Amino acid sequence: MKHVTIGKYAIPLWILGVVLVGLCIGAFALYMALTFTIPFEVKEPIEILYYPSQVSLYPGDTLYFNVTIKNHASQNYTVFLDFSLDNATYENRYVTFSNATYLVRSGVQNLTAWLMVSRDAPPTTTTMRVSLYRKASPSSYVENLKIISMTFLGSGTAIQVTLKNTGTVEVTVTEVWVNNERKATDPLLPQTIYANTWLTLNISCNWVPGNTYEVKVISSRDNQFMYVATAPSDGVQEESLHLTKLHVWCNATGGWAEAAFIIINTGTLDTILDKITIRGQECPWTNVYYWKTNNVTISNDLEATSMPITGEIFNITVQGEERIFQQASDDLTLEVGWTVVIYIMNPDSITIDDVGTAVDITVFTANAQYYKETNVEAMVGMAILNCDNIHFYEESGVKKIDIYIRNVGTSDTQIIRLYIGTSDTNLENQTTSPPLPIFLAAGSIARLTVEYNWIEGNIHYFKIIASEGYLVFQGRAPTS
Repeated sequence: MKHVTIGKYAIPLWILGVVLVGLCIGAFALYMALTFTIPFEVKEPIEILYYPSQVSLYPGDTLYFNVTIKNHASQNYTVFLDFSLDNATYENRYVTFSNATYLVRSGVQNLTAWLMVSRDAPPTTTTMRVSLYRKASPSSYVENLKIISMTFLGSGTAIQVTLKNTGTVEVTVTEVWVNNERKATDPLLPQTIYANTWLTLNISCNWVPGNTYEVKVISSRDNQFMYVATAPSDGVQEESLHLTKLHVWCNATGGWAEAAFIIINTGTLDTILDKITIRGQECPWTNVYYWKTNNVTISNDLEATSMPITGEIFNITVQGEERIFQQASDDLTLEVGWTVVIYIMNPDSITIDDVGTAVDITVFTANAQYYKETNVEAMVGMAILNCDNIHFYEESGVKKIDIYIRNVGTSDTQIIRLYIGTSDTNLENQTTSPPLPIFLAAGSIARLTVEYNWIEGNIHYFKIIASEGYLVFQGRAPTS
């Protein structure tokens, strides 16, 4: 047996090998056991920037106010504001709070709320508590498909439906069912509907006059979209509504919005309006005001009111005369040949950021849905600024930024100052070309150029101060 001599000791080679292997295993085990820790934090994405410091009003008053929040996340959230008074007995008897759900996108947004004090309320001093609850809104990749019309064709052999993709992801229709029976279509399925496009399908179906039919459309992701209508009967009453003069306005300075439109019953059947939705959100009847007529033809367009609509009745000028609008409390009946003018306060948390975008208005009855779209408008006499583009570049070794600001409102304004910074808390006043202040007419666009040492790949923060309000926005500098 071979040995290795260490000092005065002779050690067998096999023992030395065992010791060396043990040392290696120990070193490896020690290396694998090394750990380190990194702080991990998930922050609350919703930050409350502003809310009224005090609320003071008289019996019979309705107060509109804003709660300004900032969503720091890229995820949209559905937010609900829950109001309560410390004096629950007083609240239950005399005070009504808004009960709205808001879609909160990334960035800063005003949530418009209201409270109404009954006319017989006694004086009191108490505390109002506002609790904010949030949950993640559906992903932008969720399918959004609407059946916007349903027509019974021929002599009872086919049903025609028109589908619109109101979402941001394409929808592939794979099946169509009528009253729980799968049906053939023209064109043949599957058919893909891209964002903001339409598809008309003729469905083979032997329908009977006067019977009710449920059409169910199924997508490749197994989502279902339904529509119910009653087939017309020869010589029998038939429902038909016509929606016209649709508007959605936003008042940026007052922090409120309203919608208005006209419904004409052109059918031969008295119709009950079950509900109204704007951008998919149901409008509470307490926010809906209406005026009905059967002897006034409305040819003039509808105008926004100069102040929020409040109380049980409210006067609004229609067709050159003041009309008394009644606050709704339940489903509305619209008789044959009659016209109803609808005004709705604060539909679906419309904000100034929505100006120029399309929103849908849908009126529901027991038999059908009536769907229309309109663009959000700024109320007359308002200047509203949008940032069209931000251009970061370098010229002769000097870093510059071109900022394009558009006035999408209806009144002229002045741009007074421009601030830029690396966060929304360290903004610095800038010198621009052309020098500020500058005049910006309604509907026009201005380019501001500033020398600024922007940082590649970083987000930069901007604030425009105008003679009417301000505009905040962000832009990411390019990387080389």
